[in-house]
Amino acid sequence: MTAPPRLAGRTVTGMSGRLQTWTGAVPAVARAQVAELLEDAVAGPHPETASALVASLPAVVVCVDDEPVAAAVGRERDGGFVVRALAVERTRRRSGLGRLLLDEVSLVSGYRWVEAETDRHSVEFYRRCGFSITSLGEKYPGVERFRCLRESPDQPSRRPTDGRL
Repeated sequence: MTAPPRLAGRTVTGMSGRLQTWTGAVPAVARAQVAELLEDAVAGPHPETASALVASLPAVVVCVDDEPVAAAVGRERDGGFVVRALAVERTRRRSGLGRLLLDEVSLVSGYRWVEAETDRHSVEFYRRCGFSITSLGEKYPGVERFRCLRESPDQPSRRPTDGRL
């Protein structure tokens, strides 16, 4: 694959292979790969197509040796970033890439806060990454949802108050 362009990216050391991150609109050359990464994350009661999200929302992508291995897509709101979908390649889960991805979203991109909505399956991941967790109750029959919020310590706080995701 031709390497996707690095947009506001940086190279990170400490993992095997060359680790890079980039932020912004997903270039056409990488859309299919990033959408494939996010497919599991968008399944659910009201699945959105991963390709539609990737085509329309800004993303933060982690690449190892020029291959996308983790991605988050979302939208900016009131100085923060609302995560719509986040995924790490199955064989690379529990390696720190998810945490690196969230750190890129909040610290490198300069957002004052990062917010996500998730289910019980992923809530502990967000807790371990420093997010405060609030139950949203049973939004879908038999499915409790959680609001996860992390404020950037380096930015003045301006919490999202409307509860919209």
